[in-house]
Amino acid sequence: MIARTQNQRARLLMSLRQGVVVLSILYVAIAGILGVETVLRNGKAATAEHQVSVAQQQVRNMRGEINRAKSLAVVSAPSDLSAVARLQSAVDRLANEQNCTVAEFRASSEVLPYLTRFAKTTDVSGWGQVETQVDLAGPVKNVTASLSGLLNENIPFEFDTLEITRDKVDAAGDATVVAHATMRVLIRTSKDGS
Repeated sequence: MIARTQNQRARLLMSLRQGVVVLSILYVAIAGILGVETVLRNGKAATAEHQVSVAQQQVRNMRGEINRAKSLAVVSAPSDLSAVARLQSAVDRLANEQNCTVAEFRASSEVLPYLTRFAKTTDVSGWGQVETQVDLAGPVKNVTASLSGLLNENIPFEFDTLEITRDKVDAAGDATVVAHATMRVLIRTSKDGS
């Protein structure tokens, strides 16, 4: 009976050892699976955090662009020859403010298709141009100030040519110049070119 009890005890201990080994293996497997899942979730969380930081940076950039856009001047593009009249008024006013004289202002009455002077052909539609010529006389500093003041007038134009020549010199040695400018005033036309 003692031998039998010892055999049963040995079998029981063996079963317990096997059970402990199986439970240990299960524990290690479950811990490994949970560890891998935690690592994967941490990787996903890191990716999500990175995406959030990129999105926040894009929002900051967009807000900056919006703020810069708010500070831009809106140029209303006239669809008739009123742009030429506005240019002439601006030239007269600026020349008067700078103690210059407008020797001549000429403008074509014909609206031509827009073509920048930097290209021979264009695929731009919806814009026309009117050729104008301006002659300003006065001291060089005043003449250049009058012409540069046109940039703040919200009149869409571009220079074709600008030629400044000395006209005369007074007894004090101050020179009077004549500036001859050829410009294109831009006018909005219909999109289809008609």
